[in-house]
Formats: sequence, C-alpha cells, structure tokens
Amino acid sequence: MGNRSRKEIDFKPIISWWESKRLLFNVLLVGFCVIVMYAFWDSPMRDIRGNGPIIVQFVFGVFGANIVYTAGWFVEVVLSYLFDLKEVSNLARWFFFICGTLAVLFSAFVFIGLEFDVPFNK
Repeated sequence: MGNRSRKEIDFKPIISWWESKRLLFNVLLVGFCVIVMYAFWDSPMRDIRGNGPIIVQFVFGVFGANIVYTAGWFVEVVLSYLFDLKEVSNLARWFFFICGTLAVLFSAFVFIGLEFDVPFNK
C-alpha cells in the first residue's frame, strides 16, 4: 500500500466563507418564517394551542436550521480533505448555499403550516 501524502488543506477560508453568509441565511429564514406565520396567524389552531408554544418551536426551528446550515461548510471541508480539493469555486458555493437555503425555507413553510394546522382547516 502506498504512502500517499495529503497536501495540507487550509480549512479556514472554507469556514470563513460559509460563516460570512450565516447572517444572510438567518435574515432570509427569520423574515420568511415571520411572513408565513403572519399569513397563518388567524388559524383556529393558534387559538387552541396559544402563542407560546408556537413561538418556542419557532426559536427551536431557527436553531435547528442553523445546525443544518453548518453542514454546508462541514461537507465542503470533508470533501476537500477526501478528494484533495484545493478550492471549491465561488459559483459552486453559491449554488449549494442557494439550494440549501431554499430547502430549509420549504421545510420551514411545511413545518409552520402543520404547526398552525393549516392543511386541515377549512
């Protein structure tokens, strides 16, 4: 078995790029969730459950979404290490940022809709 030497990969620029976009991610996430919650606010289920649990779940949801966001730079770090990638293009990073953000926003929409019991209200 060969002694394949790995080049030293500087992970700091990878993490720095992703972390510099975290504020944008959170602004989009919180803004979107507030708009969706406002749209669903008059649902009968909110009157049954009350405001408190919905707000608490919103906070936990944002926290969970940020854990998922960390997967963006984690996956890039792991792939860079496994495949000796020197650098991922900015275009590829933006593509994954946009796709991941859209997936999280869609998940938030579904979660909030279910939380407010919107699919079952008439």
